[in-house]
Amino acid sequence: MLVIAHRGNNREAPENSREAFQKSVNCGAHRIEMDLQWTRDQKIVIFHDDSLKRIAGRDQKISGTDWKTLQKEITLPNGESIPDLEVVLELFLPKIELNLEIKGRPSEEKICELIRLVKNHQESDKIIFSSFFPEPLERLHALAPELKRAVLWGKDTLKVNPSLFFNPEKFMNRCHSSIFHPEAGMISARLMNLAQLHSWKVFPWVPMAGEIPGQKESLWNKLKQHGVDGLCTNDPTAFGQWLENNK
Repeated sequence: MLVIAHRGNNREAPENSREAFQKSVNCGAHRIEMDLQWTRDQKIVIFHDDSLKRIAGRDQKISGTDWKTLQKEITLPNGESIPDLEVVLELFLPKIELNLEIKGRPSEEKICELIRLVKNHQESDKIIFSSFFPEPLERLHALAPELKRAVLWGKDTLKVNPSLFFNPEKFMNRCHSSIFHPEAGMISARLMNLAQLHSWKVFPWVPMAGEIPGQKESLWNKLKQHGVDGLCTNDPTAFGQWLENNK
């Protein structure tokens, strides 16, 4: 099973920070999952919410703020500035695989810029793009079919597109994807049989509130028994150690 650090090593550093990404590398994770947002002037940054409220305490949106303003006025809890994708690719793609989650339904123009940035790197094959929405993945397939695409699936899918929640096979086919990212708590024998039938790679993810001390090992053991290919975990250090002890 691959160890995938959810928003970086978020138990040891602020989520989606350069520190969290470096600590993911340091603990031996195989891949880092991170989130993409676009500023008002179309800069691609690494941040989970469009709103700055939860992380930075500011009642404003990234999509309504210029990049220079973000850099000058907004800091993460560890004092870092919000990272931009171009710098993160330069710093971390040589060291580790990356999973870039596309938030929302960005325009074709934004997807084209994303493709341009990624294709500047010889190691773009180490990147997976994921989304809860089919539209970004469809655009990626149409414009750059060689780039890897993963379908995110879980309770959030039920909120935004119930028909695709109840038919993950339809979701995967629509996005021309063979990489499936289901919510970890929804893994079942039936779902894994479907994945095996279609030769999908399965990398579940755990919500930020998941993996409670004293309970996370039972989840990890269940996923291991189901034969998933890896886990997008909030505690990559502990998960990596657990895998080592449970070979």
